[in-house]
Amino acid sequence: MGNKYFSNIPFKYASFSCFALKFAFILFFGSGQQFIFAQNVVNNGSFIVIDTGAYVVIANDYFNYSGNGDGKIDIDGTILMNGDWINNALSPVFINIETIPNGTVVMRGAQQEFIDGSFKTHFENLTLVDARKTLMATNSEVNGVLTLDAILDLNRRKLILDNASPYAI
Repeated sequence: MGNKYFSNIPFKYASFSCFALKFAFILFFGSGQQFIFAQNVVNNGSFIVIDTGAYVVIANDYFNYSGNGDGKIDIDGTILMNGDWINNALSPVFINIETIPNGTVVMRGAQQEFIDGSFKTHFENLTLVDARKTLMATNSEVNGVLTLDAILDLNRRKLILDNASPYAI
């Protein structure tokens, strides 16, 4: 299936608040353009903003916790990840979801990945590629488009597609 979600990425501006990145580095391209790489992202109550056209690449897992409040993401760009999505905060992670959602999480790992945690996640758009993806957290939602290019194991749980469009999946 290749690496279609990584090669030839147009780099654009990204703005981020303070959150924990394990083994992270930032590359700067031209006038204020950023591309963030991280092994794991641990959000312990911080607010993350991913602007339109910006990419955050997570080599492994995203962990969302309640520290000084719940970790939140305002996504208009893209998160590319190769690991598990774990939401253990008391909120659905993504905020400011537009009428036509434009932020996307792409789970593209070559090994099995999980959508997990003690609380559901409301994704704007979710793209699943390559290896099997398993839903471990019930009542997670996709408010825009669910793109499947992988096996999605619902594992007796519900994934809510909150979009009446026939093109939502």
